[in-house]
Amino acid sequence: MSGNGSAETDADVRFDFGMTDLEDGLRGPEAREIQAALLTRFTELGEKIAARMKEGVAPAQFGDLKQVYDAVASAHMIVLKFPVK
Repeated sequence: MSGNGSAETDADVRFDFGMTDLEDGLRGPEAREIQAALLTRFTELGEKIAARMKEGVAPAQFGDLKQVYDAVASAHMIVLKFPVK
């Protein structure tokens, strides 16, 4: 909240720097290259995990692999939607 009494939401706050080196990279001059490399890595990793699950694993291991697969898919979506310039 600002000192003048107006409400300020998190959506109103913008920073010119990232919270991590990765975010800084995705905002920097090599953003498209970094984004493309990450998307490639996430796609390859997702394919490897999916192939392993299809091979047949113990139920407990399947659950673990599914959680990792979902995390990789989420990371892929976040990087894909990150507004690079």
